[in-house]
Amino acid sequence: CHGLYLQRTISSGNTGGAKYWTDGKMAASMLPRTPILIKCPHCEAILWSKEPKQVDSFETYLIRYVLEMDEKVKEAGIAEAEEKRARYEQTPYYAIPTFQDLNRYVQSGDADGRDELKIRFHAWLTGNDARRYSDNPSDLLPDEVANVARIVALLGSKHVGYSALVLAEAYRELGKLAEARSVIDSADLDSRE
Repeated sequence: CHGLYLQRTISSGNTGGAKYWTDGKMAASMLPRTPILIKCPHCEAILWSKEPKQVDSFETYLIRYVLEMDEKVKEAGIAEAEEKRARYEQTPYYAIPTFQDLNRYVQSGDADGRDELKIRFHAWLTGNDARRYSDNPSDLLPDEVANVARIVALLGSKHVGYSALVLAEAYRELGKLAEARSVIDSADLDSRE
């Protein structure tokens, strides 16, 4: 649709204090991540976050310029950042797709076949996000069950290391506890996993 949207980037981050879940989700307040799939705020198309062409960039963290010793560089940097911030003030940020958005996308055939597992995995994590912080988590919806079952089929017996834990969690969420236990028992996990 050629609509512009904003996407934040970071210069550095860390995983100190990060929270990890058994479905593979990691959340770290000091390492915000752009999702691999985003939703255009204009036409609502699902896009790979690295796909759209960058047309401009600007600093939002002006401390970089405040610490600049050369006054001309400092003034020019701050002026440019403020001018661009004003120029893009009405430009929306990308939207975060819901489980339903991602499920429709993977089923539409628009996605490249080799990316199916990535999309389904992202949809799984997105669907689980609502349950992560709930005191009364809901059961998986039928489409979520079908998505997790397809992840299991795609992972098959090829799991190694980290993906073994994810596969075991997928089986657990499907209520297949014996299969989950079998994956854990047969996996070659080291102390980091």
